[in-house]
Amino acid sequence: MTPSLSTDRFLAVRRLAVLALGFSVLAPPAVAAQVDFRPVLTFGVLHSGNVRIIGTDTVAEESAAIAVDLSVDRATASSDFSFLYQATYIGYRRNSGLDFLGNLLAASYGKQVSRRTNLQATGGVLRTDVQGVAASSIDSQSGAASNVDRPLTFVPRTTITRGYGDVSGSVGVGRRGFVDWAVRAGVSRYAEVPGVVLNNSTSAGARGGWRYELNERGTLGLAVSLDWFAYDVGANVVTEGLVLTGTYNLGRYTGLTYDAGLTRSTSDGLSTTSATILLSFERVLSKVSSLTAGVRQFVTPGTGLQGATSDSGTWISYKQSSPRNGLDGRLVGAYWYSKGLQFGDTPTTNTQTLNLAGALGWRFNRFLSLSAAYAYFYQLDRGDSASSLNTRYASYGLFLRWGIRGLADSPRGGARRRR
Repeated sequence: MTPSLSTDRFLAVRRLAVLALGFSVLAPPAVAAQVDFRPVLTFGVLHSGNVRIIGTDTVAEESAAIAVDLSVDRATASSDFSFLYQATYIGYRRNSGLDFLGNLLAASYGKQVSRRTNLQATGGVLRTDVQGVAASSIDSQSGAASNVDRPLTFVPRTTITRGYGDVSGSVGVGRRGFVDWAVRAGVSRYAEVPGVVLNNSTSAGARGGWRYELNERGTLGLAVSLDWFAYDVGANVVTEGLVLTGTYNLGRYTGLTYDAGLTRSTSDGLSTTSATILLSFERVLSKVSSLTAGVRQFVTPGTGLQGATSDSGTWISYKQSSPRNGLDGRLVGAYWYSKGLQFGDTPTTNTQTLNLAGALGWRFNRFLSLSAAYAYFYQLDRGDSASSLNTRYASYGLFLRWGIRGLADSPRGGARRRR
């Protein structure tokens, strides 16, 4: 069904698509197969089980979407660089006041300086009205904004703007030692919602540690971290962490990363201590498929509805693409329990959230593919069965992807955040 789009919005979307097509046609060819530029247009029709995101008074709605995905990947023998810009416009059939244009801009860089020394950097900005493990059903088709390993709590529908930056690395010291380091920063901004106080946050942090190479497969060491969270509403929070950390390679294409320790959080002279746990599993199944899974507990800036939280969760993500014609698919799922940090008698809200999403499609040729996507959302306020945070619904859609210069031959994670 055709959504109710204003003339100005329709012209803006049309100009965006024309510009993307012109850019792709005029772009120079890749040099020595090291630079890969693949613009993609995605068209979709969707059914949302609840356009309000949360609340037992659900409002279902149909919509149409168009997304322009401009990605550049450059690889050398020792480094890789990815850049991604994605614009997504969604127009609703009846609730045209909810129509929106979302934007994602992200980049990542990695360099293997030597066998035991490496550097990674990631950063980006995301603006969207959609919430979920894959940011949107459109994103689940392109592989963009994959955030399945990050804590998730649904808030009332609003425009969310997030920015992040992360630089990290490992330096080989001596025959078997490593010095690990990382610095990071992030911001979360929420547009105002009548009757709801959404808490903007800013964060910055650093981590440093030392690991020892036990053998060719595993390392073990200690790391310390320091993070600072600032809020528009409420006092700032400072966290200090000490963890036992390490890595283990189960094989050439399979790796584990783990942390176990404690985090002490302080706000207005009051402190609380919580556990820090991480077990992350990554496996490259083939040239065109990959699997990641993990469990984690750590302190974060929070959900946007309160201050800092201790988040515990588990996730899984599987991707497969067809190198030529045939089936491709993606399955992601995450469960998170978010517990507000309690300083003194300050009341907190504890929520549990389950988000499952999957897509299955057929690649007709190197340019066109058609996919069907489905997502299930569930959230419960553990302290109030009648809370407006409670929700349960499903959404689904059908998407046609046109790779103007050909679709990628293997799963691409985009310019994603790294730990």
